[in-house]
Amino acid sequence: MTRFWHWVANNWGPLGIGTFFGAVCTSAFNLFKWKWPSGADWKRGKQEKKNKDLDARILELLMDLKMPRRSGGMTGAGMPLTGVADIIEYTGIERDAVEDSLARLEARRRVSTDKGVWFPIPD
Repeated sequence: MTRFWHWVANNWGPLGIGTFFGAVCTSAFNLFKWKWPSGADWKRGKQEKKNKDLDARILELLMDLKMPRRSGGMTGAGMPLTGVADIIEYTGIERDAVEDSLARLEARRRVSTDKGVWFPIPD
């Protein structure tokens, strides 16, 4: 096997390996630039994915019947009432992130609030 790699190293240029590697790297870079034309677009995409994942996690927690809650109440549909403090205490997520997520979920009509407690809206 050593002879093979020695031969490849000696014939790198004539075999076109460097050219092929350069073409692959250039194509990968161009594909990246096509999908995200600027760094701001790439950062925005990452932030949107992060927000989407957080929203899904918060919605899942609101529907979790095993999560400890201080309020202890239920809606008429049998959904538990959850405060922001309960979510923060249970997950350790920052308060601003939880409140932003709940605001996004409320705008999409996935959750509702009543006097500081949140509950999911059934489908």
